[in-house]
Amino acid sequence: MVDLTYRIWLIKNLARLFVPPLATIALALRALDRAKGVHLDPAYQVAIYVLSLPVYWTSWIKFTRWDENRRAKKRGAKLPPIIEGKKLGNIDVLKRFGHGFTEDYVGTIIEDLLDEAGVDTARLSLLWSDRLITRDHDVLKYILSTGFNDFEKGPQSFMRFGSFLGTGIFGSDGERAKYHRTIARPYFARERISDYECFSRHTEKLLAIIQAHSSSDTPIDVQDVFGRFTMDAAEEFLFGNHDFATLDLPLPKPGQTEEGAKGSALEGVFGRFVQAFEQGQTNALNRL
Repeated sequence: MVDLTYRIWLIKNLARLFVPPLATIALALRALDRAKGVHLDPAYQVAIYVLSLPVYWTSWIKFTRWDENRRAKKRGAKLPPIIEGKKLGNIDVLKRFGHGFTEDYVGTIIEDLLDEAGVDTARLSLLWSDRLITRDHDVLKYILSTGFNDFEKGPQSFMRFGSFLGTGIFGSDGERAKYHRTIARPYFARERISDYECFSRHTEKLLAIIQAHSSSDTPIDVQDVFGRFTMDAAEEFLFGNHDFATLDLPLPKPGQTEEGAKGSALEGVFGRFVQAFEQGQTNALNRL
């Protein structure tokens, strides 16, 4: 089900693409008719309306590129290179992202694109909308730490993930985000993260499971058990509970368990949660 926020965002963006050129042509034709008494044949009018769209889009893209370069030059900055696909609007690159969302891992396609371009930071234009992708440690450090206050998630991120992540620490900006970080900060104090007992307990359980499968020469789905370890350790570390205990639940049997989109299709409450969470991520990332 598509939530209202996404519908509104999508309508606004479609209006931004179509309304200006079509409205301009409509006003121009009306002015021409009133001033000169010239009334074009409907077929010509349709042709003019259709042609106005690529003309407007091309002009808008060129102006955006020019403005970006102008502002970068003014600040003494150098823009990263643009990754160009082989098809119009980088449709081929967009399809690779779609495949990565459903059949692979999201970060894989970004790593591949940067490898192909031979850079660590690049601009990626998808349907003529620029995005920055990076794996440069210094850039990531600035975004996430030293220059954190200069960046925000922004309305597009809220549109894509709002119905999935809500308005908590992962779905807010400004004062609300500051409030959530303040609430979460005590969990990551030095004395908390240096207390390894919580993680040690779950690590021992995980290693025991792996050792048991190794001793009996039985295959194990490591992605599944690592996910369970993360779930159990995070639950105890953040909430002090042991209710999930997913490592105590029956494990999938590789080769005998039905395959899901990204690993074993699990049964039970935990299985339904994992599948729903994965589907939520896929749905959010597939939004334009």
